[in-house]
Amino acid sequence: MRRSRILLALALLLLIVAAAAAGVGLYAWRRALPQIEGTLHAPGLAAPVEIVRDRWGVPHIFAASDADAYYALGWVMVQDRLFQLDLLRHAAQGRLAELFGRDALPLDRLFRTLDLPGSGRRMYAGVRPEVRAAGGAFTAGMNASLAELGTRLPPEYVLLRTVPDPFQPDDFAAVVGYLTWRLNPGWRMDPLYERIVAKVGPRLAAELFPQAAQEPLRTAGRSPDDPRNRDDPRSPIAPGGAEARRSPDTPRSPNAPGGTDGPRGPLPQPDRFRLSPAAQALLDALPQFTASNSWALAPARSASGHALLASDPHLGLGLPSTWYEAHLRTPQSEVIGAFLPGLPFAIIGHTRAIAWGLVNLDLDAGDFFLERLDAAHPGQVLFRGGWVALQERHELIHSKGGDTEALLVRSTPHGPLVNDVQPGAAQALSYRWVYAAAQDANEINGFYDLNRARDWAGFRAALSQFGAVAQSVTYADRRGHIGLQVSGRIPLRAGRRDGLGFREGWTGRDEWEGFLPFERNPSELDPASGTIAVANNPPAQEGEVYLSGYFEPQDRITRIRALLARKERHSIEDLERMQRDEVFVSGRVLAPQVIAAFASAPAAPGKSAAPPGAVRAALEALQGWDGAMTLESRAATVFAVFYKHLFHEIFADELGEELLAELRSQGGNASAVMIHAALQPGHASWLDRRATPALEDRAAIFRAAFSAAEAELVERLGEDPSRWQWGTLHQIEFAHPLGRVRALAPLFNVGPLPVPGHAQTIDKGQFHDGDFRVYLGPSLRQITDLGDPAHAWAILPGGQSGLPASPHYADLIPLWREGRYHPLLLERDELERLAEGRLVLTP
Repeated sequence: MRRSRILLALALLLLIVAAAAAGVGLYAWRRALPQIEGTLHAPGLAAPVEIVRDRWGVPHIFAASDADAYYALGWVMVQDRLFQLDLLRHAAQGRLAELFGRDALPLDRLFRTLDLPGSGRRMYAGVRPEVRAAGGAFTAGMNASLAELGTRLPPEYVLLRTVPDPFQPDDFAAVVGYLTWRLNPGWRMDPLYERIVAKVGPRLAAELFPQAAQEPLRTAGRSPDDPRNRDDPRSPIAPGGAEARRSPDTPRSPNAPGGTDGPRGPLPQPDRFRLSPAAQALLDALPQFTASNSWALAPARSASGHALLASDPHLGLGLPSTWYEAHLRTPQSEVIGAFLPGLPFAIIGHTRAIAWGLVNLDLDAGDFFLERLDAAHPGQVLFRGGWVALQERHELIHSKGGDTEALLVRSTPHGPLVNDVQPGAAQALSYRWVYAAAQDANEINGFYDLNRARDWAGFRAALSQFGAVAQSVTYADRRGHIGLQVSGRIPLRAGRRDGLGFREGWTGRDEWEGFLPFERNPSELDPASGTIAVANNPPAQEGEVYLSGYFEPQDRITRIRALLARKERHSIEDLERMQRDEVFVSGRVLAPQVIAAFASAPAAPGKSAAPPGAVRAALEALQGWDGAMTLESRAATVFAVFYKHLFHEIFADELGEELLAELRSQGGNASAVMIHAALQPGHASWLDRRATPALEDRAAIFRAAFSAAEAELVERLGEDPSRWQWGTLHQIEFAHPLGRVRALAPLFNVGPLPVPGHAQTIDKGQFHDGDFRVYLGPSLRQITDLGDPAHAWAILPGGQSGLPASPHYADLIPLWREGRYHPLLLERDELERLAEGRLVLTP
């Protein structure tokens, strides 16, 4: 009896201790939640500012001056997104190791070598006085909010055992550099392209990226009835046709893989920055900027009789959301939209006069230059036929725990050396890119002016200041005009017209010759068709200026144009349905060809580990499929896995497993671009396997890929085809940077959750081939009717807050998955009805 009482007492004591610990933990978890009601003292303000948060957590800031509005924006950003702000600052400045230790050193070395912080400081030094005043007020508000928080810091700081430093006005200028580095496909693709050249020679490598050699598409003035708009099988991938043939006894031509076109020897790679798994995971946790959609409709094509604009940038998906929504109103200006944490100006948004959306141009904005060093000329590099001194810069990188690493950065006239180069090495690799080279550009000035533009002329004047932020920017205004303007400095290259692969650095014949004047950047206003659409495709362009060889596949732009052409006038609801569209154009085109391939011959013996009947069941699923990548679709699952194996079956023999794996993991949608190219008429040599005497054709390759896909489906999902549903494979986990540590995932992450779409659908769902896990998609959906700008619509895949204890941490995910939106409100009377909190900051 006594023993029982003792055990009971111990149990009660443990429960009390556990409850107390839970209470302490809950307090620590919730203590950083912001005050959103009442009044707070805010030193530095000139006049009181009112901050009304609506039911979705969006702050609406009402101030007597622009400076006070920016101050309040800095205040609420720190309240909601402090750790994200700090993380972006550390990343762009090459200081991640201060937060995460030595695992982050490769990223810090990379960003210091590219001099993101130095170029950012130079940019901020060149901002105009009124822009400097705005940035100073924003920083003052951030620091005042940080001081008000005191020790009530978000839980990330407790886990990392660190505290944030005060913010400086130029802290986030380097974020522009980070943004543009992530937007530039050449950094990832040029070394991979060189490896393709080394395998198959330059002419065959160029076949796989044909857009580099083509004049950009001319779309201005295209009518809705133009056949190029149609969503038909001829558009993204041509069927069989008159492909070149050879008999088994015929030797390969010099143009064939492995022919006299010639594999090249090994070339230097930027291996200095090859990331460890830990560093790669950290990079994946940072914002990723890649693809997007945007389109605009003139009043004649709009159900409301006013211009419409839709925008959905495709970025890495995680928590907190990449974007921060806010509304600023003063007697001088008003803007509402999506802000990048750390920058005080809306990146995508609208005023009462204009609206704009951004789509990455995929500009090839950087080049690697092969350099010649010589032990006989220490500290020098051969340039334009003569020896010139390397410039040296010393960087100190501090790591958590007190370690310090000294980094020596050596630069040629083209830019910093970016591969491991030993003293006296004969071959080196430098990097030249627009962010460092276009020193007259200033995106900070540009975004400030964009937030104040009232017409097409002001809009273009703002974008004319952009350097490395190369975007296809869509436009619509209250007067009914629609337009598109390409921003950014476009390099003019001597020698080789394209920017694929590496360039020769010692002769001077491959140099950059400046930049295309902004007046010659692609641009169009009020096309006769009444529509403008972009989806990372080549824009309308007169002349032969090279833009990129790394544009996205044509599926999304083909589908957007087809949907726009289906009816004369579109409503807001039509645009919402378009942003959620899940049709994979290439899937619709290729599925009948797969069925035809099996009609002409059975599956190759020994090619499939799937049980008898699995291939037949999969083929039956494709019958009549419309290409929709819906959650329940069996056909979508079958085709997606087939498409994955199709890349391998076409290219593995020529390129090898290692290079294919890197193209999949680092090349974005390069694998799809390559598939499209190889399936064009005249490229049949890519379909023929080098190691076999037989002549493989399209049908044989399709059968092999399909059989391999069915074996994978059976292994992953079982033998019952009814379980092969796309949502079972295609899922997303919204992960926080610290939630990538599995023990912390339950505290910070949401999911995994099934999502529709594909890497090449309008409703983008980019996934890793290995596990079909989605990591990138619509980071924002926004639709604006310029006839009623006070009632635009938007949605984030996450929430306004970066605090896991906040009700606004992930409350928008269900709406985002269901294709629903929340209103972006401008009018006070509606805000009063939908207000969640009202905070007044007083001087």
